[in-house]
Amino acid sequence: VKKIEVRPNPYKVQAPHDVGMEHKVQFFNLTADTRITILDLSGQLMDVLEYEGQDPRDGAMFWDMFTKAGPEVASGLYIVVVTAGSSQAEKVVAVVR
Repeated sequence: VKKIEVRPNPYKVQAPHDVGMEHKVQFFNLTADTRITILDLSGQLMDVLEYEGQDPRDGAMFWDMFTKAGPEVASGLYIVVVTAGSSQAEKVVAVVR
């Protein structure tokens, strides 16, 4: 899980893979059965993503930058907790609007 990457980081509006008003970041090097938990700096849950890919050459997925409650996340720092099996790692993602 330590090899997992988040791009772009920092995220800035109009990143190369944005389409129109769709804003997103991409996670790379994911393994099957990976859980990605996204928290704000106060520890509030923003979103949970489940990656169940079976193709070891793929290992990528997008986060649409919306919270579980509905609104798009604001500018700031977000903690990303990546869990795969018994392994866990933390990353930080910066969002600049």
